[in-house]
Formats: sequence, structure tokens, C-alpha cells
Amino acid sequence: MPAFHVMSAGRRGANGSSGFGGTSGFAGGDCGFGTDGGSGGDGRDGGPGGDGGNVTVHVTCDGMRCDEDVALRKVILSVAGAGGEGGAGGAGGAGGAGGGDRPASTHKDIDGLEVVDQPGCLGGPGGRPGSDGRDGNRGRAGRAGQVRFVP
Repeated sequence: MPAFHVMSAGRRGANGSSGFGGTSGFAGGDCGFGTDGGSGGDGRDGGPGGDGGNVTVHVTCDGMRCDEDVALRKVILSVAGAGGEGGAGGAGGAGGAGGGDRPASTHKDIDGLEVVDQPGCLGGPGGRPGSDGRDGNRGRAGRAGQVRFVP
């Protein structure tokens, strides 16, 4: 009998949905800065677990001692449903690449002197990646019901 159980069990809570991924940043033009990636969305919290039901057990002893009632208390149970898992946070988007270097463009004027048409520049830095969203919280567990033994 110790391996046998009769129980009223609450349902498990629904799992939370995952957060959306962040958008990638844009690459910089010549010598420009890349833009930062977007942040990921937060995961949703898990749903609450269901409550276990109340159970009433009518015990008839028929002149015998009702010590069996103690063994029954270990067999007949009401258990709470577990809370749902929280959803995973979305990943942050990648930062955009920095723009490339540009050499200076020059030409010689009529006197043979070098004239700078457009100065050169160094490439810009890349954008930072977006931050990851936070994971959702686990849902709360339900409550166990009451088990009553009535003679």
C-alpha cells in the first residue's frame, strides 16, 4: 500500500513565452560609426500552477480499530500544481559594422601643386551589441487542497 497513491493534483502552470530578439545595428558609411544593436525583449513570466482539490474520505471501521487511518493519510493526498517556467529573454541585436577608411583624393593644379579635393579619414568604430532581455520568472505553485478523514 505505501507505493499506491490516490491524489487530487493541480495542473502545471503554462510556460512563459520567450522574448523577441533585438534588431541588428546598421553599418556606418565611409568613415562613419556603426549604430548600436537593439535590446532583446524580456521573457514572459510562467503561469501559476493549479490548486489541488479538497478530498473527503469516509472511513468505516466495522468494529475494528481505525489505526489504518494513519496509513491512509500517507496514501491519499492533494498536491499543488507546479508553476510554469519563465520564458527566456531575447538575445540583443548585433552592433553595426563601422565604416571603412577612405583615402584622400588629390589632383595637381595648373602650377603642378597638389590640391586636396577631399581629405581622407579612418574608419568609424562598430556599434555596440544590444543587451539581452531578462528571463521571465517561474510562475507560483498552486496550493494543496485539504484531505479530511471522516468516520
